[in-house]
Amino acid sequence: MLTISFLNVCSIRRKVDEVKEFLSARGVHIFGMSETWLKPDVGDGELAIPHYKLFRKDRPIQQGGGVGIYCHESVVVRRRMDLEAAELEIVWLEVRCPGDTLLVGCGYRPPDKPVPYWDSLQENIETAMEGPQASTVLIGDFNIDYSCENSPNAQHLHRVLSSSNLRNYVTSPTRVTSHTASTIDLFLSNTPISGACETIYGDISDHFAILAHLPVNQTEVNRTSQPGQSRRIHTIDWEKFQTDLCVHFHQFPRNGTINDMTGAFTSAIMETLDEHAPLVARRKRGRRICPWLTEELVSAVRHRNRLHHRLMKDQANEVLREQHRLARTFARKLDRKLRNLYFVNQCNTPDQRKLWSAMNTVTGRRKERQIPQVSVEDLGQVFGEIVNDPSRPQNLHPPLGPMPANSLHVFKPSGVVPTTFKHSHISPLRKAGDRSSARNYRPHFLQLSITKNLLTI
Repeated sequence: MLTISFLNVCSIRRKVDEVKEFLSARGVHIFGMSETWLKPDVGDGELAIPHYKLFRKDRPIQQGGGVGIYCHESVVVRRRMDLEAAELEIVWLEVRCPGDTLLVGCGYRPPDKPVPYWDSLQENIETAMEGPQASTVLIGDFNIDYSCENSPNAQHLHRVLSSSNLRNYVTSPTRVTSHTASTIDLFLSNTPISGACETIYGDISDHFAILAHLPVNQTEVNRTSQPGQSRRIHTIDWEKFQTDLCVHFHQFPRNGTINDMTGAFTSAIMETLDEHAPLVARRKRGRRICPWLTEELVSAVRHRNRLHHRLMKDQANEVLREQHRLARTFARKLDRKLRNLYFVNQCNTPDQRKLWSAMNTVTGRRKERQIPQVSVEDLGQVFGEIVNDPSRPQNLHPPLGPMPANSLHVFKPSGVVPTTFKHSHISPLRKAGDRSSARNYRPHFLQLSITKNLLTI
C-alpha cells in the first residue's frame, strides 16, 4: 500500500514540526500541501523533515499560494517538470513501483481564477495522463465546494474530471466554519483506492487533512522497531579475554596455507568473543518524534482535541468556539516554547558531536541517499571491464631513486593475499553526469569480509 495525504497548510514555514508528527503518526509516504506561502529565498533546510524529500513550486512574486510534496525516502520518485505549466500551481511526480508507475500531482487553484483556468487545467491533466503510467492521482485544494454541483465553477470542475476519467474519493467536508461546511480539498484518482478516504482533524490549519491508501506494488516503509544483535563489550574481563585468546592462538596449525592460517586466526578471535561477549538479541528503540514532549503539552493537546470534537457537534456555540481557539493557541505556543528550549539546551554543550547533531537537525542538513538508476547487470559489466582492463599492470615496480638501508629489500615480490581479503561489498558511487548511465559510476569498496566479522563486536 502507498499512503498519500493532502492538507492546505496555510504557511508551512512555522508548522514543520506539526507536519512531521502527522507524517510519522499516520505512516504517510507522500504528503501534498497547498498554500505553502513560500518564496524562493526560503531554503529547503528550514523545511527539512528527516527521511523525507521536499518538492516545491513557490509563487515568486505574489503573496500566498504555492504547493509542495514531501516524499518518504523509501519511495523512488522523479519530478516531471516537463508536465508542469507555468500558469498552474501544480507539481507532478512520477512514482516508480516494481513493475508499475504512478503519476501524482498536487495542485492549488486560487479563488479568483477566471473561466479560462479550467481549459488550462483540463489540457494539463490530459497531457499528464497520456504517459504510460498505470494510475494517475491528483490531490489539491481547488476552492470549490465539490458537493455543491449547481455553482458555475463546480460545473466546470465536474466537466474536467469527467473528461479525464478522474473520480473524487473525498465524501465529507474538509473545511468547517461556524456558518459553512465545504468539500474543497479533493483526492482524485483514475483507479480505485483501498478503503475510504479519511478526513482527519489535525489543528495544523483551518482545513482538515485527507488520507487514502493506494493498492500498488510499493515496498512498505518499515516504521516499527526491528530486533537486532549486539555484544556487551563493556562487560568483558580483558585480562581473561587476552589469556583465552592466547590459548586459541596456540591451538591452530602453523604450517598450513595462507587461507588456512587466516581462517584459523579469524576463528580464534570470534570464538573468544563468543565466550566473553556473546551476541544477544536487542530491540532498537525508535527515535522520539517530539523529544521536547512533556505531560503539560500532552494535556494541552488533549484538551484542545476534546473541545474540537464538542465544537463539531455544536458549531453554532460561539462560547465553545472561543474556548477551542484559546486552547489551540495555548497548545501551539507551548509547543514552540518547549521546542526552542530543547534545541537551546542541545546546543549548550561542550560535546562537539552533540552540538553539530543539534545544528544539523535545526538547519535540516543531511546526506541524501543516492539511488543508482541503472541495473545491477549493467554495473557489473562496467566494473568488470575496469578490473579486467588489459592495460592495467599485473606487477607493481618499486619506485625509482635511492632506497634507505634495511627496508623493502627484505620482502619477497611473490606475496599471497588471503582469499577472504578478496571479498568485499561494492557500492556504486556516481561521479557526474546522467544517473541512468552505468559508466558514470565508480566502484567503492566498503569493507572486506574479515573486517565485517570483526566489526560485529
